[in-house]
Amino acid sequence: MEFLPKSNTQKKLLILHTFRVLGLPLTETQLIRIMGDMGWMNFFDLKPFLLELETNKLIETKDIGGTLCYALTDAGVETHELFISRIPAPFITALEEFAQKNRDSINREVHHVCDYHRNEDGSYTVDCRIMDLETPLLVLSLTVSGFDLADSIKQKWNDKAPDIYEEIIRRLF
Repeated sequence: MEFLPKSNTQKKLLILHTFRVLGLPLTETQLIRIMGDMGWMNFFDLKPFLLELETNKLIETKDIGGTLCYALTDAGVETHELFISRIPAPFITALEEFAQKNRDSINREVHHVCDYHRNEDGSYTVDCRIMDLETPLLVLSLTVSGFDLADSIKQKWNDKAPDIYEEIIRRLF
């Protein structure tokens, strides 16, 4: 982007606005990627602001399926509403456009969790979950023969999870 936040206050408000516009809990990595892609902040800028916003109870951490995420608190929503006018219009427009294009993929990253580990016998256990906030909707544990298969399942889980869930529910009911 060709415009940059001018003050630390604007940067903190942009973080709050990101949560508000996306309407999702976000991982630190996602926040770094969003702010970096927009050209507004890097890790070293963002980290102290996250700590300050959390200390002031404007955001909180949540464990969503084993993934630590930040989420806006009620106080954060109120603060955002009080001071949104301090965010220049180009930032608001850019974030709204970003949210419209990326909300679904970001939501899948947080709510469709998959990881694997190697077992003593050389096989791999792949643990896949679909989360609704902090509640698991589906927990699926698969034992597969090798790393390539485990990694392939992990790579495909985000896109395939809704279809798998729907098919399981359809067949059971």
